[in-house]
Amino acid sequence: MTWRWITKSALLLLHGESVAEHGGADGLRDEGLLDSALSRPLNLVAYADPAAPPDFAALAASYTVGLAKNLYAQVNYNAEVGRSNSTVQSVNAGLRFEF
Repeated sequence: MTWRWITKSALLLLHGESVAEHGGADGLRDEGLLDSALSRPLNLVAYADPAAPPDFAALAASYTVGLAKNLYAQVNYNAEVGRSNSTVQSVNAGLRFEF
């Protein structure tokens, strides 16, 4: 399967929209933490057993956990970013979750 990964620019755009809608400060505090969070699902695929590759849910969860663990990467991280990230992944897979 060919995956489409979330880019840093797309995530920053989502964060900017969240800040515009809900208030707060925009920007990055630690770019390395954000890069680390975005690389989690890529590493999951790279080191997975070829006989049992990760599915969509595992990759979406990996993004969300990475962002939650590295929540200080952005100046004003809030739960909306995590929800937005999960929603983007769900839309790409044709799934819909309500939060």
